[in-house]
Formats: sequence, C-alpha cells, structure tokens
Amino acid sequence: MFSEYTDALFEFVSSGGLEPEIRKARSEFFAEVKDVYAEEEFFEERINAFLEWYCIDRTVGKTGRTPLLLFLEKSHATLPAGTLDYLNGFREARHALFEIRGMGEGRVEVRDIFSREEFSVTERRPLGTLKKGDVCETRLVPYRSEIFFSRTFLVFPREARRVILSEVRRARKARRLDAPAFMRTLAVLWVRQRRYKGVDPRDLFSPAELAKPNSLAV
Repeated sequence: MFSEYTDALFEFVSSGGLEPEIRKARSEFFAEVKDVYAEEEFFEERINAFLEWYCIDRTVGKTGRTPLLLFLEKSHATLPAGTLDYLNGFREARHALFEIRGMGEGRVEVRDIFSREEFSVTERRPLGTLKKGDVCETRLVPYRSEIFFSRTFLVFPREARRVILSEVRRARKARRLDAPAFMRTLAVLWVRQRRYKGVDPRDLFSPAELAKPNSLAV
C-alpha cells in the first residue's frame, strides 16, 4: 500500500553515493544466513527486511545518522505531505514479534510478544493463509491516525509457535530477553526452513537452536 512512499528512499540508499556503504551493510546483515539469491522464492521478503533494517536501524559511517534520516534531511522540502508523514512514522516503527489475536474486515489485532502490548492494525492487502495465533516478525508503522504493517512480514511455521512463546517467557522471567538477537535467530531459522522444506519445522525451531542467537549458519 505504501510502496510508493518507500521506493524513493530505497532508490536513494541504493545510489546517492551510498553504494559502498550498502554493500558493507548487506554483508553484515546476511553474515549469519549467508546471502539470498534472486532465484529463491523468498528473495524479495529478505531484501525488504534488509532494506528496512539498513534504513532505520543502521547508522552510516561516522555521520551518526541512519540512511532514512539522511534522506529526510536532503529531500524533506520536496517530498509530498503523505510521503513525509509516512517516512516520519517509519522512523518510529515498532519492530517486534507479534501474535495474531484476531482478524476482521481491513483490520488485524496483534500483540507484541515482547512487551505484551496490543495493537489494532489497518491492513487492506490479502494476507494469504494468515490465521489467529500465528506468530510473525514485522514493523508497525504509525501513519496519521492509524497503524500499518511494513513491507517486512515473516510468518513463522505454526509448529514453532509454542516453542517461540515459551522461549520468550523463559527469557523474560530470567530478565535476559534480547529481542533483536532473538529475532535474528528466528530469521536464520526462517530462511533455513524455507530452503529445506523436507525438514520438520519442530526440529529446526528447537529450544536448543533458539538458545544460541549468535552461532547459527544456514
């Protein structure tokens, strides 16, 4: 729905003198999962996740600014109001794991698994086989008076739901919850289960794998 708002941003970070920086960032992002390839059916999903991470979370060199902030500083005077509002919301996007709590006409109710806060999301795109109880990784983008999903939307196998929720509860109880590291682990396992479809997801998303966030390889 908002692809036209982010396309100019993604074009800016892919050119605009940032080409060496984005190559370095891509190596960092895909260090654990290796790279993704254009012929893989999930290529677009992972590239979108990389671009969002690069634009929102990673600073450029010694500037101390993210690519998104650099783009807004350069282009804010010429951006249409809708684009500017969305990209400012993009800066404040909530990145987390969410449990689908309910679905209705143009609405999806979700709960942030980490904070346990609940949100009502406007979503007019078809969401395929998404069902109540599914666990996904995405960003919630505030735009004017509503909240929307970002392009990144990874849905984890239903067989993995119980162990994901259990590991988050265990980590929260022990006060050692590292949400970004845990999501990196899940992203690695998500790629692995997409590449090796003959393997039972319960074997991939095992408690042992979820307990080692920085030592995974596809």
